[in-house]
Amino acid sequence: MRNTTRTVETIYPTKERKLFTDRTVELALLERNTEQIIDGFGKNICFIGLRRIGKSLILKEYVSRIDRDKVFAVYMDFERLDTTPEFFAVQYVGQVVRWLRNDENIAPYLDINNLIKIIADVESTAVRDTVHTMFDELDKAKPNQRLLLELAFDFPEKLAKEQDFEIILMLDEFQRIKDIDNFPQIRDTIGLFRSVLQTQSKTHYVVAGSAIRMLEKIFGEADSPLFVQFRVERVAYFEKKASIELAQKITGIENQIALGKIHELSFGHPFYIYSICERMNELGETNSAGVKKAFALETLLRNGSINLMCRYFFESSMSRVRGDALMKTILRVLAKEDGRRLSEIAHSIKRENGVTRNMLERLVDIDLIVKDNNLYYFRDPVFRYWIMNVYEGVEFDSMPGKRVIEDMVRDIEGRFEKASTELGIAKEYELRYGLEKSLDIHLEKYLENGIEFDLVGEKDNIIYIFEIKWRAKETGYKEFEKLSTKVARSEFSEKPKKLIFISRRGFTEQAREYAKNENIVLVTERDIPKIKGLLK
Repeated sequence: MRNTTRTVETIYPTKERKLFTDRTVELALLERNTEQIIDGFGKNICFIGLRRIGKSLILKEYVSRIDRDKVFAVYMDFERLDTTPEFFAVQYVGQVVRWLRNDENIAPYLDINNLIKIIADVESTAVRDTVHTMFDELDKAKPNQRLLLELAFDFPEKLAKEQDFEIILMLDEFQRIKDIDNFPQIRDTIGLFRSVLQTQSKTHYVVAGSAIRMLEKIFGEADSPLFVQFRVERVAYFEKKASIELAQKITGIENQIALGKIHELSFGHPFYIYSICERMNELGETNSAGVKKAFALETLLRNGSINLMCRYFFESSMSRVRGDALMKTILRVLAKEDGRRLSEIAHSIKRENGVTRNMLERLVDIDLIVKDNNLYYFRDPVFRYWIMNVYEGVEFDSMPGKRVIEDMVRDIEGRFEKASTELGIAKEYELRYGLEKSLDIHLEKYLENGIEFDLVGEKDNIIYIFEIKWRAKETGYKEFEKLSTKVARSEFSEKPKKLIFISRRGFTEQAREYAKNENIVLVTERDIPKIKGLLK
């Protein structure tokens, strides 16, 4: 048994582990995949989701649970690695060696001169040969950066074959690998990574990242070297039950109204739940009003944890694009009224549609907003609340007075009338797992020739087409007209099929009448557990 207990403790302390909540779907997926890896046909997996929503914790929790007799698992956070090719290559190899040696210290493995000393007592030819080759290359006046990266990416496979184990690399904030593209010897790190990956049989990857659009392009677009090489899963917000469970672990309270309010204001985002609860503990107020007060303070005090995270996310995202003045104006417009059309936004900022579209696309690419059914929304509703207040100058250096806090609390409800469609997008991924299990069918998002369906699968020569609307209002008949039009234009037009429409809040009477005539199966949130019976 390979012991990595000390290394696990450095990335995932016991105190943090005690707060781990839910994520049973993701952990079950990883467990099944590990069994499949052992049997010789496991998949590479990518988890994507909002910043601090729990992707890293899933990876760390699984590393702490994994059966080390069966596989050797390594966790590394790319945000802690340098992104110059030479340093990245050394640190990538160094991290694997560190886990192999079960070492608590990370620093010695980040520098080639220390690493060359450490490997003297490592019983592995693969380790010694790789590190010595890198050392010799780095000693040259102009090292071959591409060679160094190839050595690094290939090293886990050499080690796995030598030691006769399967190795799973848990690579956090994977999108940072793209930063290496800035060096002229490299240009296409993903292509280089793919060229090595396709030669590997005992090396497997579970990656995660918060640059959602970038990762969707890396793993989901046909011209990307990693297209269809990874199964992409979205890490969703907590459901209410999980939100309450986490809140109770932190606060110990039993007040169901207050616990429900925590879920409502956090939207089930674990980091926001944690921040609200910690502030409640500090205030000593455990009722519903205390929840609102804690949320307002965490978001609008300059040293509040939600404020700090929103500011970091905003500034780091905007640093990746040009034209930030106009984009900030667009964000201000959307903050006042979420879910607006291109033409409405263009009119508000007094720009042509073409210019506005370009700015909106940039905002989508840096994950600040999403586009759904030709409407633009904030990806994160709490971030929207922060933006609308910051732009109005509502931010505090120190604790505001009682009357100001009361005004902030009264203002909260109105600020959250519309939730981000990220909740709906995330729900698609959660529902896919449940539907696949209930119906014994493999489902995938479909995008061909400009036609998009949320989920499509085939069973017994019947095509199953799912559309999902996870919003706070009933679905109208126009959505069904759009679905029927898309099906008629698709490759499925003449094939036996079932059309299934899932809506969180149900359907209007017109929509139900339309669906009846078109043989569309209607499913509400309450119907999901019995969907198998509805499709008979």
